[in-house]
Amino acid sequence: MTAYQKLLNRKEWQDRSHSIKTRDNLMCQAYNCTTPQAILQVHHLDYFSNKDPWNYPDDMLITLCSVCHKKEENRYKLEGRLFVAMKMKGFLACDILALTTILYTDKHFVDNLLTDIRKIQNG
Repeated sequence: MTAYQKLLNRKEWQDRSHSIKTRDNLMCQAYNCTTPQAILQVHHLDYFSNKDPWNYPDDMLITLCSVCHKKEENRYKLEGRLFVAMKMKGFLACDILALTTILYTDKHFVDNLLTDIRKIQNG
């Protein structure tokens, strides 16, 4: 068991995790979730060095089912590429963080964004 896994077994994380799952109505918050009955887990939207898992602000934690949580493994590489492209277009890091949170929590925003992207792709 890694040191991080040991932290996740501590009461502080168990209590924090329960609190976040309750806030999210015991539902996976991924927009495109197809497996809402899978085991629920709490995901950190980003990680900070030297910070215990339970000491993150609420807006940095989100409930995901185990299937959606596993998909997050590739997110960091893709986000890195997107982050560089957006910075080249003048976006600031705080703009990108706010967008990430909205993409996880606002279905109406995501629907409109996807519609606009499809229009651009189709000319």
